[in-house]
Amino acid sequence: MNKVLFSLVLLCVVNISAFAGSHAKVFLIGGQSNAAGSGGLQDSYPAIYQQPQSDIFFWTGGRLATDGELDYSSWDRDADSTFRLLQPGSGNYVDGSASGCELSLGRALADMFPEETIVIIKYGMSGSALQRGLRNEGAGDWCPDVDQTGTFEGSRYRIFKNSAVLPGLQAIEAANFTYEIAGMCWIQGETDAGNSAAANAYQVNLENFISKVRLDFNCPDMAFFTAKMNAGVRTYADVVNLAMDNVAAADEKVYSIYVGDVSFNTDNIHYNATGQVEIGLRFAQAYWDHEVGLNCEALGNFNDVSNFADAENIVFDNYVPDDAADNGVNLNNVGTFTGFVDGINGQESVGILVDGSDGKVVFADYSSAAITSDIAAGKWGNAIYPDSGQSITFSFVDPADISVKMPVSRVGFKLVAVGQGDDVRAKFLDEQGRLIYTSGILSDGNFGYRCVNVEDNEVNAIFQVVLAGAAGQLWTTGHVGDNSTVDFSFGRVKCSQYLKSDLNFDCDVNLLDLAIMANEWMQSTKL
Repeated sequence: MNKVLFSLVLLCVVNISAFAGSHAKVFLIGGQSNAAGSGGLQDSYPAIYQQPQSDIFFWTGGRLATDGELDYSSWDRDADSTFRLLQPGSGNYVDGSASGCELSLGRALADMFPEETIVIIKYGMSGSALQRGLRNEGAGDWCPDVDQTGTFEGSRYRIFKNSAVLPGLQAIEAANFTYEIAGMCWIQGETDAGNSAAANAYQVNLENFISKVRLDFNCPDMAFFTAKMNAGVRTYADVVNLAMDNVAAADEKVYSIYVGDVSFNTDNIHYNATGQVEIGLRFAQAYWDHEVGLNCEALGNFNDVSNFADAENIVFDNYVPDDAADNGVNLNNVGTFTGFVDGINGQESVGILVDGSDGKVVFADYSSAAITSDIAAGKWGNAIYPDSGQSITFSFVDPADISVKMPVSRVGFKLVAVGQGDDVRAKFLDEQGRLIYTSGILSDGNFGYRCVNVEDNEVNAIFQVVLAGAAGQLWTTGHVGDNSTVDFSFGRVKCSQYLKSDLNFDCDVNLLDLAIMANEWMQSTKL
């Protein structure tokens, strides 16, 4: 099912019926202020999120003229009555100045599932509790009508159900969509963590809440993701975090995700735009890892890839002539490049492509003082580089026939000159160009990864590596004139399966693996 791209859309409110006949993958968001998006001012988000995302639909709940619910100051906007494109200002606040984790969550999910239509339905209220009656006035609570008697249903759950989820699902059905509610992201707990009784009741309350959501919206297999907070936010934060872990341990479709280490505003309670982006990416990655069954892990550092006996190691030095007039050559100007000229070791055709088709890849001799030619993205001196959305893409191919894709199982690279706000990440893609894994934010350093199936430890092949980041002064993969012998490393897939005891990933379980285990016997890395 192809997505329709609205390249000429001027209005951001859309009718989902334009996509009739498609299938929607629906994700719900609920909670208190950090779910509503109180900290994420829209102009603080990276450029990729600043414009409406034409392939992601969004619906937010809020006030309905006839619902009789208490208005809570300016923190409860009117509910949507139709879908709109996911865009800045998607928070639950009347002035439209803030957004939440949905901007990055939606983008990541759309990249992961290019053949699906991603729909996000959200409602959040500042200060709201899960414990019944804890916030009767104003903020209210999320306690559902657990016993089905109709005697009590928290105001926030009622608004979530009646102004967000049910009308959103009805609009999807009216457009002749098929759909699934694939997951719910729950960003709540700070209010309950400030009260001993509420904190100690959180586990039971959360279990009841998840059961009621699955029942009310007919999604018994829906994945549910909780956001664990920083222990210093509230007195009983550890109690609430433990409750989330306990619920996850008892329900194979519930996952507790720690987010207390992301960036806050100065109040140390509300996540800023950088933090909200990171939370959305963590939720999306958790869904992929746990529900799709793929995962990638850091091997430690670059050497853990390049030191393998079968590693294919590449040096980027001195490809571009040292006297390049513009201190950089865009690959678009020199055609498709199928190998690297290694200024130290000579020509090596290693079967790796650098894709310059989008104009975002630069192979740059970027400094007259340091004679080097690392692959760079960004801006430097008078060289002309893209203004935003820098990326470098490596595609792995057969050296004898570059039209034939060849998978790899390990990847190592170096990053240099990464600036604050560049938001550089590594993305790994499969043979169809689908996202397998997105790393966290990377800084200067050496990185190594492998991708495996979390269920059976079988290798998941990597066909492309994309190093992507926001606009910055310059960031590069490689080094700066340090005469390194290796800048980029990879190992091709050669095992049908990596056994868990294959500690050095050579496809054999033997004395070498036993020696690794013996060398680390009784060591511990617990914090």
